[in-house]
Amino acid sequence: MDGFFEKVIVLDRRDKRLQAESLLVNADSKIGWDIPKIYEIDKIDARRIEKETNAFIHFSEKMKSMTEEKSWPIFYYEDLFVDHNSEEIKRMFDYLEIVMDDKKIHDFIISDKRKVRIDPH
Repeated sequence: MDGFFEKVIVLDRRDKRLQAESLLVNADSKIGWDIPKIYEIDKIDARRIEKETNAFIHFSEKMKSMTEEKSWPIFYYEDLFVDHNSEEIKRMFDYLEIVMDDKKIHDFIISDKRKVRIDPH
């Protein structure tokens, strides 16, 4: 990767169970991954969720090792898209040497209009 890109970041998730649920709901869905939908988790076999959760834990450990070796920063989905952590958003933009644009940050990171997991309640 070093030869192809000037800057590399890694985006990971802290909550591996939610990551596994998202993968399985969308893999089983007949509509696109980017289309909002209600996640009916009770229709997914708990063993599948557990298997994918464990796989994501394993992959994250591998990614962490690789990022340490390459000095690539890790950013977490929850920090950026759930908590809207302004310090982490700024850190990412600074690392990528991108000028922060409040409108784009709102439209692509803070706004719920791109959210695909609909709360059934």
